[in-house]
Amino acid sequence: MNLGLHGRVAVVTGGSRGIGRATARLLAQEGAIVAITYHTNTSAAESLVHEIHDQGGQACAVQLHLEAEDSIYAAFESICARYGRVDVLVNNAFASKPAADTATSSRHAWQTLYWYNIEGPYHVIEATLPSMRANRWGRIVNISSVLAVEGIPNFGWYAAAKSALHGLSRSLSRELGPFGILVNVVMPGFTLTEDQPVRVSPHHIERVAAELPLRRFPTPEEVASVIVFLASPANRIITGEIVRASGG
Repeated sequence: MNLGLHGRVAVVTGGSRGIGRATARLLAQEGAIVAITYHTNTSAAESLVHEIHDQGGQACAVQLHLEAEDSIYAAFESICARYGRVDVLVNNAFASKPAADTATSSRHAWQTLYWYNIEGPYHVIEATLPSMRANRWGRIVNISSVLAVEGIPNFGWYAAAKSALHGLSRSLSRELGPFGILVNVVMPGFTLTEDQPVRVSPHHIERVAAELPLRRFPTPEEVASVIVFLASPANRIITGEIVRASGG
């Protein structure tokens, strides 16, 4: 499929694993130049860069600490210095460690989840916008979670931060539309990433999947296909939307 991404410069935060990794790979297959940011997993990020290069694509890995503003802006300065601009942002990096009890969790626990899931992503957007505004074109896809609308015990602060990302995205879509910048949210549910079988028992996976219309969970590649379409020039009118990609 040709989505018009050839030569576009795309940044995928948290691109070394899971949905981010699948998204970076698919963007590269569509001809985009991909900057993959990672926190600590240097080897995973670099292995994906090598994979993309081996397939004839262009990519680089850039370390970015989502909790540190200086690191965010330095990463984007590096990307713009290397490629001249940023056309596409997939704001995927996050943290989801649950509090033991939402009502009694520590202030530090809340501040950590808040920073990783709304404050940090906000600064990532802020670092991206000068390039997009200057070129009067851009696509921003913020990655949320169905927990933002469904909730789950002990994930209240995480769900609250992701809900804030929804409001930010809707507001930005109106603010940035005149610059040709479209802003959307993709809201995955439980997705069979490489670490899910370790984190969740096969019995639980089967039980929950049986309740979905498709009777299975999406793969990272299937979620990535939704993200990449919204991030592409093929998407001309979808903006300010919260798109569920959870299998039902």
